[in-house]
Amino acid sequence: ADLAQAMEMPSHNEMVLRAACEGLAELGESSALDQLLSILEPPSHPDRRRAVFKALAKLGKGQQNVTEKLADQLDDERRSVRADAIIALGETGDAAAIDILLAQRGEEQSARMQRTIDDAVKKLRDDSPVDKLRDEVNSLRKTNEELEKRLKTLESKGAR
Repeated sequence: ADLAQAMEMPSHNEMVLRAACEGLAELGESSALDQLLSILEPPSHPDRRRAVFKALAKLGKGQQNVTEKLADQLDDERRSVRADAIIALGETGDAAAIDILLAQRGEEQSARMQRTIDDAVKKLRDDSPVDKLRDEVNSLRKTNEELEKRLKTLESKGAR
């Protein structure tokens, strides 16, 4: 509750809000999700919105409503807000964010912003459960092939 109260304290560059959000995310306080989402609503200052992105991505991992709220920030005129939203989308673990980010890539003129998007998309693809399962299946196949070879070798030695 103290961290939730700290989120309302004014501070330079929203440092208290940022620290409170990091603490809530670290503690896994999903009960704070609604409060964090409310900070994204207008007329919230851009620095306040940016301060909650990372915590939202962590606490709302894989939740479509969090992905959508972060995606809404991509329309902001401030590059810093868009960049932080892109990074946060890459942390959500939501594969739906990939299409959102790729669409945004075409809107961004800056090579730096395009690289930020590419990095976020790569992170989402690398974190994809499908890719992890594919890697695990490939590893199991390799192990199985090795075991089959060893079994054939043992069988051929036993047949002599």
